Amino acid sequence: MRIGAIVSEWNPFHNGHQYLLENARQIAPDGIVCIMSGSFAQRGQIAVMNKWERTKMALSNGADLVLELPCIYALSPAAGFAAGAVASLEGMGVITDLIFGTEDDDLETLTSIADVLENEPPAFTSTILEELKLGKSFPTAQDTALASVLSESHVASRPNNILAIEYLRALGKIGSPISPHSVRRIGTGHHDIKSEGNFASAQAIRTRMLQNEPYENFLPPIAVDIIQKARQNGTPFLANNIAETVLLSCIKTKTVQEIGRISEVTEGLENRIYRTAMQTKTLDELILSIKTKRYTRTKIERILWKPALGITKENDNSLPTYIRVLGMNERGKSILAAAKYAATLPIIGKPSLLQNDDIFAIEARATSLCSLLDATLKPEFQTSPIVMKQ
Repeated sequence: MRIGAIVSEWNPFHNGHQYLLENARQIAPDGIVCIMSGSFAQRGQIAVMNKWERTKMALSNGADLVLELPCIYALSPAAGFAAGAVASLEGMGVITDLIFGTEDDDLETLTSIADVLENEPPAFTSTILEELKLGKSFPTAQDTALASVLSESHVASRPNNILAIEYLRALGKIGSPISPHSVRRIGTGHHDIKSEGNFASAQAIRTRMLQNEPYENFLPPIAVDIIQKARQNGTPFLANNIAETVLLSCIKTKTVQEIGRISEVTEGLENRIYRTAMQTKTLDELILSIKTKRYTRTKIERILWKPALGITKENDNSLPTYIRVLGMNERGKSILAAAKYAATLPIIGKPSLLQNDDIFAIEARATSLCSLLDATLKPEFQTSPIVMKQ
């Protein structure tokens, strides 16, 4: 039996995602499991729509089972994001294949890069240090270092490739038997604002949604229907600037020492954040004032959410303690039935079973925060998985 998995955000679910799912079904015809970030995306953004609506979109467009990627991984750098997802999928005990989108459909090169990053040969390490001393950003330094040991170094700096490489590293670290498969991204690039036919990046689509511009052509019709019904029922589109007061108040009320305990805050960055927070009055001004070549906007935005969520350095390197089900169809039920005897982590449908779990406590806080912006959200302990008929 071949059961495939996709690590996802579906923020929102668009035509490119449907293409990936269709390809995944050819690789793993017996079932597709999506592990999806909940309230927040990896780039430090609150999801444009809540996880329940995005779960419906996935199940309506080819996914059989949707699991939640815990917030501590969803709001992590690429390595932590991938490690949490892969460990969770391995814990299911039934996943045979991991399918991911890439800019370069060259699994051999991506695997070679993953090996270099994992083993860090001397020439690679020394070149990175030299480049950083010259004031280069870490991604630029890493590209130069990869070029010193590999010919295809540019591949490692492309957004989808970055995550693909981290999935490969994560699989290798735990010796997982799950087989990786890359699917070349079609249409526009990850950061492109312009569209190409019926394809646009999730970022471009979110911009259109938030600016009340047409976006429907870039999404499968069923996803559009789900969004329109949700909007009629009061579900809003969300973005970080809508939560500006929450973010600013959380960081402005912290001491230097408290900021220093936040996950991802290193090398004295807490001092820069503290000083800047005291001097700025808007979220964008705060981010731009903290941002440097070394500390990207994405990293800063992730950091700014973490005080409100209670994510500290103590959560770094935490292993998954459960697998939470967000939704399923009939085939998804069969996957869960098989996993019941193979899983090495508890598979949870009712959140009430997680009341004493530290990782889920952060998830509950994330939902509580989002409910300030989305009144349709219920507290986590009052929710149940979505069951969709095929």
